[in-house]
Amino acid sequence: MNEILGITIGSVTIGGIIIFLGKIIINKVFDVAFKDFENKLELLKIEHQIRFSKLHDERADLLKKMYHELYELIKALRQLTASFQGQEWTEDKTSLETATNKLKDCIDLFEPNRIFFPKLFCDKLEENLEQSRLAIYGWRVTVKKGKREEDSIIKRMPNPYNEGDTSIDWWRKIEEKITCELEDNRKKLADDFRKLIGVEII
Repeated sequence: MNEILGITIGSVTIGGIIIFLGKIIINKVFDVAFKDFENKLELLKIEHQIRFSKLHDERADLLKKMYHELYELIKALRQLTASFQGQEWTEDKTSLETATNKLKDCIDLFEPNRIFFPKLFCDKLEENLEQSRLAIYGWRVTVKKGKREEDSIIKRMPNPYNEGDTSIDWWRKIEEKITCELEDNRKKLADDFRKLIGVEII
């Protein structure tokens, strides 16, 4: 009887030790697996941060270029419609070509990169570029009117355009649109550029 009791106690003790050791081994394996998972998670987090940081840097660089191009476009438009250009203003194609090329540069930089920016920002920028295009178109109309008026003067004929629709009237309207409306829109867009780059607006 004592022997059976001893064997039973021994078996229970050995069984308890095996269960205890099994738990320790399982816990150790679980700890190692969890640590490995944590390390992989940390590596993925670091990799994501690096990618995000690189993307942010690329986007910031792109925004800087875009804002610079936009500034250059407005500058070219102001030059195009500047007052006191002299009597040969209808023959000057250089300023018109410069403004047209600057608009094209802005569009070429913006269009392939619009996926990097929020839709609202893209809409505002697109509207600004469309207004610039209309200003250039308006200037072409102004020049055509100016040439026709010059031709009328040579032929000693009255101005073919009514008051409010002459080349000077168009000139003033286009100049005002650029110096006020477009310039004001560019300054408002500057806040959107700052937000996207991460500059705090005070």
